[in-house]
Amino acid sequence: GLSSHHSIHGNNNNHVTIKHVQMYDFEVAGVALNGANDVDMKHLQIGPSLKQTFGAPLSHAFFLDHMANTLMEGNSATALVKRLLPVQVRKKWRSAQRLFGILRKDLRRYAEHGTGPIRDLVGDGKALPDGSAIYGIVLHRSGVAINRLGFCSDDSTIAEKRVSGVNLQDINITGLSIHVDQASRLFVHNKLVMGPAGDVFQPVRSWAGSCYRYVGNSLTDAQIAFGQVCAALAQTLPAEELAFYCGGANMPRTVRDWASGRWSCGSSIYWARSMSRGTDWLKLRCDTDAASHHNKGPIGLRLGFQEGVAVRDVLVDDVENLGTPN
Repeated sequence: GLSSHHSIHGNNNNHVTIKHVQMYDFEVAGVALNGANDVDMKHLQIGPSLKQTFGAPLSHAFFLDHMANTLMEGNSATALVKRLLPVQVRKKWRSAQRLFGILRKDLRRYAEHGTGPIRDLVGDGKALPDGSAIYGIVLHRSGVAINRLGFCSDDSTIAEKRVSGVNLQDINITGLSIHVDQASRLFVHNKLVMGPAGDVFQPVRSWAGSCYRYVGNSLTDAQIAFGQVCAALAQTLPAEELAFYCGGANMPRTVRDWASGRWSCGSSIYWARSMSRGTDWLKLRCDTDAASHHNKGPIGLRLGFQEGVAVRDVLVDDVENLGTPN
């Protein structure tokens, strides 16, 4: 199989047999099975992984564009709010709809010509994946495997849950490469600042100069506008409808005020240094990628929460993390 994420991916599968398969050009894993029991894998060639792709902000921009410029257009209430709501960024007022339109224009320019501001965000499609991890094989219990590695005590509600019956034989895992990127996530009152689809808002990459002024780009401008639209919609839309249109968007007033450009140099410096040091209500966390997946790097074979495992003649070779310090 061949896909941008996995060659083979399954959830809660039983009696899985994979034999005589070659997998390559995957971005996350050759084989990823969550909650699979009785797994038999033999005679596999896994790798090399995908070597050329785009940066994570591209998917964030596409999701936000779709939600703001397509889904919200289908509802008269949301369409009206985004047209009438003024948003201030860099001391300039525009409607939320105008900022969403700029994002769509930039995306189209990039899709058609490979140029413009989006290229500065996501590259030319020739870079290594910048996600949190890449695996040859990852076998995990039910649920996602995006959290920290299970090296410490597990206090979740399924702490004792295991999967069993794994046989791995004659498997070569080679040529896994990744450029792990650390996203500096901002938490305000212990809630993550982000757009509607888990797209982390990164202030450290949005400021410039000794005053830490907001510079941003069409994606972060749209994230700010989207958050402000959702704050307005929260006053009128039912909770279920709000969740449909706004997802997990959270753009607190303090972030919007900073991005507006109204603050003095001293205020911006104090705000930036406070988040860097960490306070009771404002802090940065630097342990995940741009989608809040905990960074783990390249792993040839990951077996988590398994019992009854037999491994024979499995080779892991040429595995590299080319990430650089931020």
